[in-house]
Amino acid sequence: MRNITIALLLLLPVVLLAQPSLTRMQLKLQMQGPVSQTGIDFKMISASQAGILFTGTLNLPETQARQWVEEQLEIRNDADAFRPDNNVANTGSMEVKKLHQYYKGIKVEHGVVNMTSKAGKIVMMQLEFYSIGNNFNIRPSLTENEALQKAVAFTGAEKYDWADAADAVSAANAPHGELVIIKDYETEGAVCLAYKFEIYALYPSGGAYVYVNAWDGRILLNDPQIKHIGNNTTRGEGQVLQHGNEKKTDANQKEYSGTSQPEPATVTEINLRKAAEENTSVSYANIQGSAATKFNGTQFIYTDNNSGVAGKPYRLRGSRNNMNIETYNFQGFQYNNAIDYYVQAIDFVDNDNTWTAAEFNNPAWDDAALGVQFSMQIVSDYWKLVHGRNSWDNANATIKSYVHVYELKKSFQQPGCIQFFFSEKCILVQGQDDLWRR
Repeated sequence: MRNITIALLLLLPVVLLAQPSLTRMQLKLQMQGPVSQTGIDFKMISASQAGILFTGTLNLPETQARQWVEEQLEIRNDADAFRPDNNVANTGSMEVKKLHQYYKGIKVEHGVVNMTSKAGKIVMMQLEFYSIGNNFNIRPSLTENEALQKAVAFTGAEKYDWADAADAVSAANAPHGELVIIKDYETEGAVCLAYKFEIYALYPSGGAYVYVNAWDGRILLNDPQIKHIGNNTTRGEGQVLQHGNEKKTDANQKEYSGTSQPEPATVTEINLRKAAEENTSVSYANIQGSAATKFNGTQFIYTDNNSGVAGKPYRLRGSRNNMNIETYNFQGFQYNNAIDYYVQAIDFVDNDNTWTAAEFNNPAWDDAALGVQFSMQIVSDYWKLVHGRNSWDNANATIKSYVHVYELKKSFQQPGCIQFFFSEKCILVQGQDDLWRR
């Protein structure tokens, strides 16, 4: 017994000096008593992740939740902090608020506490908390410019949102790096200091948060903000933004998905649209047709018969649940700030409203547009049947999709629910006012 007491006394200083962690929090809660007594059901998922269910035994007001978390974690007043997120998710009876983890004024990337409350009382928490040592080094060895060189070299694009590859690092409008603390994915349980860069490329089209180790220059994480089918990598030198076999030729002509870029269409050939029509309610004929989609077989779609194209009146525009659904061909044009992309977009058209594989399963993957039109009908049903909403904004906003996008500048935005489907056989699906955020 004496030996055990001595061992505990020797261990006590270590425990007292240990940095805050979820393991330490779990032990503290267990010492308070069983779940039936405390009303706190703590589930450890990993060293940095945990969930807590609050039963009726404990009534924790939402206004006191931040203080409760800080007390249970026993944070260091001179080092640790939680800062609230201004965005609040409200699902009727439930409300979700976030707290972000900081260490000595530096944000801990992905360190967050999600707090779910009902009627002002906390019912559940999800925690992602990273334990940081007392002597963690917050001074970078690399300069911001040196880290940007690493991020640009890792991305390996030919053209960026702000400059060509040759000037990407030296350009005055090059992206700035945010100093953050992030998990070191190569060392179990470790965190490190990093520069976080928002890198967007025009060719190949892509965008990601790239994290560069601020001490040794290693690429720690590539977090794609534009999602590409089969080409999303979280780590790995030289693997970011690779788009298969697309081939670029010159400024006026390129090849995408095996076909040449079409010449700009004339007014007599296509039905041009103005961007001002973005969310204007238009009445479509809504005629049922059949479409041989790329991934979903033959499906019914609803179209309009007023394309204005001789011999091919049907176009991928229809209505469902009192909202319009429209799919356009972006034609794969290269970025040019003097061109209105939306005016250049044309309709996919058909002669008899039977959109067959023989017509649309071609090297350009035009049948992907048929799948998009069909899928957006399902999205419309989702908003209406699951959430009781009339479109994403609950105001019957049009759902627009653009297929065969080649290059798209980050700042080129329009309001509304818009999807871009890239010619490199990859996908970006975004909505509301920011085309480049998940």
